Amino acid sequence: MLHRRVVVTGTSVVTSLGLDVPAVWAQICNGKSGVSTVQRFDCSEFRVRFGGEIKDFNLLSHMQLDSKFMRRMDRFAQFALVASEKAIAESGIDFSAIDPYRCGVIIGSCIGGLD
Repeated sequence: MLHRRVVVTGTSVVTSLGLDVPAVWAQICNGKSGVSTVQRFDCSEFRVRFGGEIKDFNLLSHMQLDSKFMRRMDRFAQFALVASEKAIAESGIDFSAIDPYRCGVIIGSCIGGLD
């Protein structure tokens, strides 16, 4: 049997409850819900009009990117990019000192690219 060790060095989230792990955890512990009426698009023709919408998210407030590059990136990919960057920063990993092929990122995304 093959046994491999895995070390989690950094975590991050972008959710309807918050944009960092401590904020999200505080919301959960206080019994808050990230679900509310959808405001990003007109959903009046749908039977369901609520969801876990991430509001007031601006990629430029988290990263310095070319606006042309940003326009080409779907919103779910922006969330993944910000969460990945925060997790890497939290980890303190120096990629020049280790084999980058021994590192990885796990991203949980339900549905992406629907815009």
